Amino acid sequence: MTEPGFNISRKGNQMKNTIKHVSLLALLSLSLRGVADGQSVDPGIAAMNAEDISVYVESVDGNQRWPWNGLVDIDFTFRCPGYPGAYAFVEMSAFYESAPGVTNDLPLSTLTLNGENLTFPWATTAGTYRVTWDAGKDAPSVNVKNAKYRVRVNMARYMVLTADKENKKVLKSYLDAPDYKEGTQEWKDEYKTTKMALRLIQPHSNVVGAAPTEFGYNDPNDCTNGEWVVQRKVTVTKPYYIGIYECTRAQAYAFGMEGLSKPYSEDDTLPRKRSYNNLRGSFADGINWPKTGSRVSENSSIGYLRKRANDEGFDLPTDAEWELAARAGYDTPLNMGVQYTDSNDNRKNMLGPIAQCQIDVTEPKSGDTPYQLQRVGLKIPNRWGLYDCHGNVYEFVLDVAAYDSSSEPAIDPLGPISDVESRPFRKGGAYNSRYHLLMIGAHRDPNAVNPDEYKEWDGFRLCWRFPTPEMAD
Repeated sequence: MTEPGFNISRKGNQMKNTIKHVSLLALLSLSLRGVADGQSVDPGIAAMNAEDISVYVESVDGNQRWPWNGLVDIDFTFRCPGYPGAYAFVEMSAFYESAPGVTNDLPLSTLTLNGENLTFPWATTAGTYRVTWDAGKDAPSVNVKNAKYRVRVNMARYMVLTADKENKKVLKSYLDAPDYKEGTQEWKDEYKTTKMALRLIQPHSNVVGAAPTEFGYNDPNDCTNGEWVVQRKVTVTKPYYIGIYECTRAQAYAFGMEGLSKPYSEDDTLPRKRSYNNLRGSFADGINWPKTGSRVSENSSIGYLRKRANDEGFDLPTDAEWELAARAGYDTPLNMGVQYTDSNDNRKNMLGPIAQCQIDVTEPKSGDTPYQLQRVGLKIPNRWGLYDCHGNVYEFVLDVAAYDSSSEPAIDPLGPISDVESRPFRKGGAYNSRYHLLMIGAHRDPNAVNPDEYKEWDGFRLCWRFPTPEMAD
């Protein structure tokens, strides 16, 4: 990663014809390609899994407008060799020397791109950009003849939330690689209690839904309505972060999602049970996804979290976001890239390593019901590092339940719009689910629940979306 800085000049500067602002929908024009295991993945998926992916900055240059009107144009290019559709995060800073060896930072609070205010972290694809700084507002009394500019880019594959319980805050930081226990491939224990790691998911396309040939859906006893079986291609055009674990009871308390209550011990790593309305607010509160968008009730779990983090980006994932992250690039019923069969001999072999469900119990109960809720992260994660996508607890998503028989491709689907309170979808199955509901594609679950109900087997996985400025081709 380079941090070139250049003295700005007072020469006039016209917009260069070579500058192109990359569209948010850039990935849509990229064709799918085959990979060695026979699955279809697009450049977004390839970028997430490439060990050698790198980004770097070149050609940073700042030029004052002439005649001087207080504006400075900062041109820069960043590259992501081999993965043009992958998003990276841009940070910008400026400084000047007031005396030899004495540097002073300049405030960059008025940066704009194509007239739109930039909000950081700013995520975008590789390319050449012109960002405008209003130095007349930010630094009216500073002589900026020798100002220099830094542009940094990084992949930031993990967002980390840390609970500051004393000050009732949630702090954000970023990691490029997992914070494992020394000598292991396991996250440190605090990431299930006072910290939370969320994985970056790049924009990409994949199949969603369940095929009629997937086990369970050809059995009328396992599927109440065959019309719920439909597959289609879905594209998510914006990057997002999603929790590597189902949210635990300890995390819900540490991050303030319980309000002022403390219902569990601080080291409780069982999934936190919540109803949909507990999480976001009820229809009676004026909360009605997707009509009311990202708005949540102030007294909801996510509302409490947003206040502590001072960040409106937290929410549940959409149905599409959850499923694309859980599939990890595969189009198979199980997120390990293998088909699932109805052979009794295969159930334990195929589900046991990845799913908390009826066929496998780590800490068995006595009596007639051996299956039970388990601590998060006891099974093998998918290849993008997400645990418990099969079983343990159902996970609420934003979409509400409504029959949709369309097999047409969709871009950033938000689910049906309704003027009445609807039942929300849950994903991934639970420890006591029937086998067909453990499949990744069981997203049109006919057993969607009342939004006020909560059971031990209903939980959630946190999502975070950052604002991305609109850019034109």
